[in-house]
Amino acid sequence: MKHSSDISARTRRYLALGVRGGSDDAGGPTIDEQLARLDAIDDLTDDDLVSVHDELSTTFDAHVAGRGDLATAEKLVLGIETLRSAYLERLAAEEEHDAKLAELAARVAPVAEKVEEPEVEAEVEEPAVEAEVEESTAEEAEVVEEAEAIAEEAAVPKKVAASAARTNARRPESMKPRVPAKKTPQFALRASANVPDAQAGMDLSDAVDLFAAFESVLRSSGGYRGPRTNVPVARIGAFRPEEVFGDERTLGRDAIANDAKIQAVTSLSALRASGGICAPQQVNYALPIWGSDARPFTQGALANFGASRGGVRTLPPPTILDVDGAVDIWTHETDETPGYNTKTCITMDCPSETETLIDAYTRCLTIGNFRARFFPEQVAAWVQMVGVAFARYVERAHMTAVGAASTQIEAATMLSTTRDIFAILDRDAAQMRNRHRLAPNYPFRVVFPDWLLDNMRVDLSREQPGSSDERLAVAEATLESWFRQRNFNVTWTMDGESGQDFGAQGDGALLAWPSHVIGLFYPEGTWLHLDAGGLDLGITRDSTLNSTNDFNMFAETFEAVHFHGYESHRLDIDICAAGNTQKADTHDVCSNGS
Repeated sequence: MKHSSDISARTRRYLALGVRGGSDDAGGPTIDEQLARLDAIDDLTDDDLVSVHDELSTTFDAHVAGRGDLATAEKLVLGIETLRSAYLERLAAEEEHDAKLAELAARVAPVAEKVEEPEVEAEVEEPAVEAEVEESTAEEAEVVEEAEAIAEEAAVPKKVAASAARTNARRPESMKPRVPAKKTPQFALRASANVPDAQAGMDLSDAVDLFAAFESVLRSSGGYRGPRTNVPVARIGAFRPEEVFGDERTLGRDAIANDAKIQAVTSLSALRASGGICAPQQVNYALPIWGSDARPFTQGALANFGASRGGVRTLPPPTILDVDGAVDIWTHETDETPGYNTKTCITMDCPSETETLIDAYTRCLTIGNFRARFFPEQVAAWVQMVGVAFARYVERAHMTAVGAASTQIEAATMLSTTRDIFAILDRDAAQMRNRHRLAPNYPFRVVFPDWLLDNMRVDLSREQPGSSDERLAVAEATLESWFRQRNFNVTWTMDGESGQDFGAQGDGALLAWPSHVIGLFYPEGTWLHLDAGGLDLGITRDSTLNSTNDFNMFAETFEAVHFHGYESHRLDIDICAAGNTQKADTHDVCSNGS
């Protein structure tokens, strides 16, 4: 079972569009042409090694983002590792060469320095040491020689480690091995102790198993006539792949065993047909659900914190504008005749606290007992779709709350989508950095609906003059790299504020792109997500529901967003995927602040 949190929203939408063995740029060299350069690796300069390595690394990233084939990915990795090894060998050879030169230089040191050495050695009473050695027994001499040998062997790894450290320090960042990213923990639904026919902690990630647990609790409570009560059925627990995929589809550390499992599924004998079907066909009661309950805004654009006391109260951090007047100059002329002059000083004030209280986001579904007993697949599908709707509702509520508490910024169209977006973001970032004296590399968080990436690609494909082939092959990774180069951490959301989502498509013309896009822009860490509780699933029975032969399935979370920073902007930008690169001479681009 593939969890929606394992892959990004954009990746899910482009499973069929990534690199399939060729270059991202149709006008550039293919992967085979790039790898062919390794045949003449000895003829490449150090700079050429780094250039080819970086080119292969970029191709590999695009290949992975496009879910390309494994064989090509392995070729790229082997090529990258070969280039790194060659570069490291050259650095090691240079280190060895420099060390030998230093040794030779020491041998031709000034004579005066050599004359002083015997005098120093004479002060150390060498004869006494030699006498002690002469008095030592043969056995003691062997012990001394063995100790010296051990010391010499111990020194070798230290020298090697020191040399390797120096060599590694000289390597470009792109040539250093990549540190695997810290994996986000995955979770699965686990049965609670209230489920009669399931062991506590049993995996309930499959929708049918989850509803079977609900049905089991429902049957056990069929004769209940007491007051309203809630019965927990499932809790979030650790994710174990062997429980979801089964042992035959779970790969471990044993390479031989892994290969046997792969061959059992993908080999020719495993795929060969074994005969026709000679039996009546069963009715397929499965109802596929394609929606995703991922929450990229909450999980990616906000700093997540637990709020066990139902809210949080903070003091706003001081800005450079708050301390205006605290800094001055006392000149030497003033010091000679101070008169009535005094040094400038300001008094700290006590700003108002910012308080945020937790809200409850609920979901509830009333289900008939007959439907639950005789068509559980339909009930499971509805429960899943309620989860998808819940994710959209909460994501939109959080984005709307952040936007409402932000400074409202509007921007008109100047050229076209891509250039207008980056022009606005660059100007806004420059002003914030200057206003608060932020470091040039201080990161900003950018939030846009993910359809903006498609609009940018259309915009670039219409660009003139230029090769349409090049622009038609612009990869998603390339577009996102333009944000990263500006120190912008971008979050592509699956939802947007009201008016940012596409409606139903009817007969006739295809729906048009929105004429403007709503985004959020703020220094990283400005907004916090307060989480005061996990996901609780259960069923509800009472006399009213029993009278109609129904029951409720419920779930709820306790969460909110909290502002704790300098400033946050809500951007309302007019867009048009026209592909314009310049305006006519009569158009004044700088009339609105450029």
